[in-house]
Amino acid sequence: MQLRRYGILMGFALLAGCTQMDEMVETISTDAVPIAFEAWEENGQWNGATRAANGQTGPITTQNYQLRHAGFGAFAATETGISPNLMYNQNVTFTVLADGSDNGYWSYYPLKYWPNDQTIIDQLYFCAYAPYVDTPADDFKDDPANTGIVGMSSNDEATTPYIIYTRAKQLDETVDLLWSYLSPTSKPSVKGPVSLKMYHALARVAVALKLSAAPAADTKVLVRRITIIPTTLATSGKLDLTSHSTFTVDENEVVVPTWSNLTMLSGEGTKGDRTILIDHDPATTPESYCDISNDIRLIPGLPYSWQPEGLNETDYQNALTSESHQAYLYFIPQEAFTVTCTVAYTVFASDGTQTPGNKTMTTAATLADPLRGNLTYHLNLTIEI
Repeated sequence: MQLRRYGILMGFALLAGCTQMDEMVETISTDAVPIAFEAWEENGQWNGATRAANGQTGPITTQNYQLRHAGFGAFAATETGISPNLMYNQNVTFTVLADGSDNGYWSYYPLKYWPNDQTIIDQLYFCAYAPYVDTPADDFKDDPANTGIVGMSSNDEATTPYIIYTRAKQLDETVDLLWSYLSPTSKPSVKGPVSLKMYHALARVAVALKLSAAPAADTKVLVRRITIIPTTLATSGKLDLTSHSTFTVDENEVVVPTWSNLTMLSGEGTKGDRTILIDHDPATTPESYCDISNDIRLIPGLPYSWQPEGLNETDYQNALTSESHQAYLYFIPQEAFTVTCTVAYTVFASDGTQTPGNKTMTTAATLADPLRGNLTYHLNLTIEI
């Protein structure tokens, strides 16, 4: 897929007031070069209303331009291993040009300038996250009502940048967390634009269903509810903004994030908190994570001829939808990830007879051990009627 890069910040401005850069640059000369950014979302293997969530909700992709609306927070330091003494949670925003095109530029204020000393330039690192949020209060992460980006590192000498993230229980509260890191050796060695390729920090799971055999003549198999219960579930964690690793999938190298300090749920006592419900009639089930796909769900009150075609035996059909688009389950990366799945369905006959059924399956499907960020996994379930 061709990536779209957006315009970069151009121009010069005087620094307002004193900054930490003043210690490195005695004066701002007429040939001073401001640090400029360009940013885009890297799809990689990522193919496809806010409540208590801290941060813009909904998926961020190159196609939907949500990174431009969300903005990002940038960090920079004059050497590795120290706190961001050049930029700390700097809000970088996108401005669309008034020419009717998609072009524009990223900007921030007050401007920071490239050091004159090449030795310092060689040691600089940059990292970033999206969507941008104001720095949360220290105790914000302790309120269980808060989800999304609930905390971040402080601006002191003891910490390098990180984000604290809490998983939401419903899709419309989910914040699609992105991150980027440019080490001293991967950033520009000259005073040019800082290009931030933003990667997805969460793991994404698609759910699909099919039948093991064709349904009886003049019947449709329609789904009422899908219940997914992970054996263990990470509900919060710490994303390191200055670290990543690579993982090969189908001969493609994927950048994956580094998570730590996970809060894990397991055992019978936490079963309710780990349960994910996807209901055919979410209006009557407010705890539903999202909707069952319109192609396979039972629609209450409609006659046989008006019902969807339902499940078939030939193809796995997408099971999750949100606002008529395919939806996904989002998880904080963790170790071994297995789930118990129960599919409640109705066999709807052409004479109007409705026969309910349930099928419970314990499977790891194609999910990997560990469950990595910046990857899409496929939970494909086959139902025997």
